[in-house]
Amino acid sequence: MIKNDLPSVFENDYIKMWIEDGVLWAEYKEIILRLKEAKKIVSDRIIFQKGAIYPAIADIRKIKYVDREANEYLSKEGNAILVCVAIIVESHVSEILGNFYLRINKPLLPTKLFRNVEKAKAWVESFI
Repeated sequence: MIKNDLPSVFENDYIKMWIEDGVLWAEYKEIILRLKEAKKIVSDRIIFQKGAIYPAIADIRKIKYVDREANEYLSKEGNAILVCVAIIVESHVSEILGNFYLRINKPLLPTKLFRNVEKAKAWVESFI
């Protein structure tokens, strides 16, 4: 893993990101996520990471809606300079739908859904 001096927190209108114990955390805000927003989030994340490669935890519990184009983008190009992605979801239904999405879109990196933050953290830490 590459280590750089990074700002402790980055935030824009869509997301808040920080690095903690070698893990990139991303907390999405209450948004409707379309392709335009997805591209901005990924672009800002790449700048924030400054070339460092991290496992990531994405908390998507506040997202109101994600369109198909944004989903497809995030599952492919959106995984740039990441090792793996744990996605935190709110409910069992979200977990079922999310797992269906993962089977259809086949992300390029190991990706797993969790309802428990501690279990997500343990899973991504196994990639450090």
